[in-house]
Amino acid sequence: MKKLYYFISVIALLFVISSCEIGDEDTNFNFVSLRTIAVEAPESFNFNESHEITVTYLRPNDCTFFLGFDVTNPDVTTRDIVATASELADLSDCIIEGEEVQATFTIVVLFEETYLLRFWTGQGSDGAQEFIELEIPVNN
Repeated sequence: MKKLYYFISVIALLFVISSCEIGDEDTNFNFVSLRTIAVEAPESFNFNESHEITVTYLRPNDCTFFLGFDVTNPDVTTRDIVATASELADLSDCIIEGEEVQATFTIVVLFEETYLLRFWTGQGSDGAQEFIELEIPVNN
């Protein structure tokens, strides 16, 4: 009986392992950056507090799904912010019409210097990255 149980367990394990294989040809989505249209932020930040920022971004079609914000800090108080999404690889069944959508994120102010927030809006005709830039002073 133990041999039968062992044999069935091994077969089931092999079945589970082989059914979880993912190849590159099975990729059905891509990660994309979403263009920021507008930003609502406080006129100033308070040191050592959290502040909510509302971003309006353009969702290009109904097959694009918002994931969150990619925030990098190229300098101590500079933040580059990009709305990110996953988009289905096959757009043939998608409704292609731009939709403005809002999302919020929280920034924690840990430095007393003025913050520079740069929200990605796309690429210019020359290929350069373009941003909405906000300088927000910090109250002590």
